[in-house]
Amino acid sequence: MTVDSNVDFSLYGGAETTKEPKDVRSPRRTVVVRPTAQDDGKSYPGPPPNTNDFLWLMTEEPHRSRRTAIMKAHPEVTKLMGHTPVTKYVVFFVVTLQLSIAIYLRNTHPLSWGFIAWAYIVGGTANHNLFLAIHEICHNLAFRGIAANKLLSTFANLPIGIPYSAMFKKYHMEHHRYLGEDSVDTDLPSRPELVCLNNVLGKVFFATFQILFYALRPTFIRSQTLTRWHFLNISVQLVFNYFFIMRFGIPSYLYLIYSSFFAGSLHPLAGHFIAEHYLWDGLPQETYSYYGWLNIFAYNVGYHNEHHDFPSVAWTRLPALRALAPEFYDTMPSHPSWPMVTINFIRDKDVGIFARAKRVSKKHLAMQPKADGKDLENDDANVLDASRKPSQTREDTGLFSFAEAKWIPRHYPTPVASILLRIFLMEQLRNVVVIGAGVIGLTTALNIQEKGGYAVTIIAEVLPSDPKTIKYTSLWAGAHHVSHAENDPRQFKLDSDTFKVMWELSAPGGAAEACFLRLPQIEYYGQKSELDPHHLSWMPDFKSLPESSLVPNTLSGVSFSTLTIDTPVYLNYLLSRFLSKGGAIVRGSVQDIAQVVEGGASIFTGSKIPTSPDAVIVCAGLGARFLVGIEDKDCYPIRGQILLIRAPWIRFGRTISTKEGLWTYIIPRRSGDVTVGGTKIDNDWYPNPRPETSEDVLERAFSLCPELAPPEIRAQRAPTIDDVRPIIISEGCGLRPGRKGGIRLDVRWTENKGKKVPLVSNYGHGGQGFQSSWGSAFAATELLENALKEI
Repeated sequence: MTVDSNVDFSLYGGAETTKEPKDVRSPRRTVVVRPTAQDDGKSYPGPPPNTNDFLWLMTEEPHRSRRTAIMKAHPEVTKLMGHTPVTKYVVFFVVTLQLSIAIYLRNTHPLSWGFIAWAYIVGGTANHNLFLAIHEICHNLAFRGIAANKLLSTFANLPIGIPYSAMFKKYHMEHHRYLGEDSVDTDLPSRPELVCLNNVLGKVFFATFQILFYALRPTFIRSQTLTRWHFLNISVQLVFNYFFIMRFGIPSYLYLIYSSFFAGSLHPLAGHFIAEHYLWDGLPQETYSYYGWLNIFAYNVGYHNEHHDFPSVAWTRLPALRALAPEFYDTMPSHPSWPMVTINFIRDKDVGIFARAKRVSKKHLAMQPKADGKDLENDDANVLDASRKPSQTREDTGLFSFAEAKWIPRHYPTPVASILLRIFLMEQLRNVVVIGAGVIGLTTALNIQEKGGYAVTIIAEVLPSDPKTIKYTSLWAGAHHVSHAENDPRQFKLDSDTFKVMWELSAPGGAAEACFLRLPQIEYYGQKSELDPHHLSWMPDFKSLPESSLVPNTLSGVSFSTLTIDTPVYLNYLLSRFLSKGGAIVRGSVQDIAQVVEGGASIFTGSKIPTSPDAVIVCAGLGARFLVGIEDKDCYPIRGQILLIRAPWIRFGRTISTKEGLWTYIIPRRSGDVTVGGTKIDNDWYPNPRPETSEDVLERAFSLCPELAPPEIRAQRAPTIDDVRPIIISEGCGLRPGRKGGIRLDVRWTENKGKKVPLVSNYGHGGQGFQSSWGSAFAATELLENALKEI
């Protein structure tokens, strides 16, 4: 398979392999205190970015999941939360200092070098400090009460000269809540900025006038409703300005304005504006910290990952937060210098206005209407995250659909317009609907779309960017590529075809390198293999283990090189790639296959014009058991329960299958998380983790891999299972879509108004979905093409 490189997937950059060395890259501009195997701290692994567009992501912002993990590992973090009284004293001191200097310079010419030097060196530093004081206060971290914080913010605004504190609070809260969401997070550059400033001179202009961009951009992108606090801020500032000018003269006021301009221009402290959320070194990291001495003047805003993870931790305690969880923060790249950030931003062609990660606002996602026509605003199956809804009314039509070869999600059409546009521009294409957006549905839809000659639409109730749910099994997978096709030639072909594709994708510089982790794998068995050659002998670096290398209660074992899949990242990679090729996706719950055969995706978009498909691909997983028109009673659940552990030092896979039927595995992901399991229980529909099962899984996993305990503990003493408990991120369970007789890959026929419509089945993969996904997609595509030839 040839990997299409038309779309920029720099999100998925990185290098990790057991054999090939990393590519030689340019020297990086960030540092890592405790580099992991994933990030050696010496070179940056990402491919060159697409300088003509932002990086559009389908993944959730990273801070919520890290906050959950840290609170799980360090519950004492709650002791760091809350306001700090020292803030108000610092504010009073800096306000007094600025006003005193302004009065002192009242008889100095505003264009003299001395005046400008005072404004840049002292005034710029002081007013930047006040900018960040307002930032701190807007999180209610100066007083316990909200009103007191707002009044202090208004007071801190006085030397800035322009009223903005009340407006800033609203925009900044949305920045935290909707990080990266286009047209909602006003910290993001706009499209006109990208077009006009995409060169060295443009970046110089942007860096020089940053304060104006940050002040004016929100008014064009997202206006606010003025409240009494806005009016108070404006009126107090205007009254203060008037009396200050009347008493001390215009030069004193100009000193304050100069100071504000310099504070947000080419000033050492202003580097944090660019340092915080621009993408660097080709890494998929949206937020960067800075731990240098300039934090003294900046309310420790350099601790920016820490701040976004825990906005309720005051600035005086952010260093303590970092010290509390070094396994999370010291392994992430950070900036060594704010001034150098600005310099590198201007001169480096791989960084610019384009180097920001954006997400389509949740209001653009398609919503399935209730029977009464109202949006399912509070239905977890239909809302990506009910706790993160934009304040404005959500459009209940938001089909992902693009007629061009590029993914340009900033121009989302309505579902009706999308479908009509596709029909108009692609009238010669075959209209194909894929039901299901798990790994099988996504891979199949992508493969068909990339074939050319097809306009593919996915209909799914749950998407990979949704919160985890028992309805969506793919997110619960480990997952690694270890075939179990011992005496099944068809399964062997599906698995081996998939491995070839994934191995290519995971290669250094590959299109989806950061979705995978190449690593050595050991499989232990409770019985001797009767196969000769072994069913895994085709894997790279395959070896049979000598008896001396076996663990207790095993009789044989093998080692080889394989890969693991970071399932949330990989699923969103598939979705992004599918969309970039012109695919479309609609959220909807299909009850009867006849619905789709007659109306296609239009039944979920509100369109009165049916778009009946030329073919339907059923990748419904366990849902095939209940889908009217399919109702495959051979489908059944295979319940699996896992633990997710934060252990970035684990860079090997290990599995043991005992003769008693117990199955234990250690599956590390590239991100540093490790999935440990597991269980395989047929016809168990229970949707929640069982505590006793989690305990059993943990005991078996620790017995198989005591290296799960942190290395600093193992260096001092023999580890115990209790050493692993603090680094458990979560527990979960999924219902693998099993099927008697194995995977169903076939074609049957139905009719729509006299027209024959093929129904291609591609479901029933059990626990082998990821490792057979591409092979199954190839087989389903072949079935589709052969069927369409008969029409």
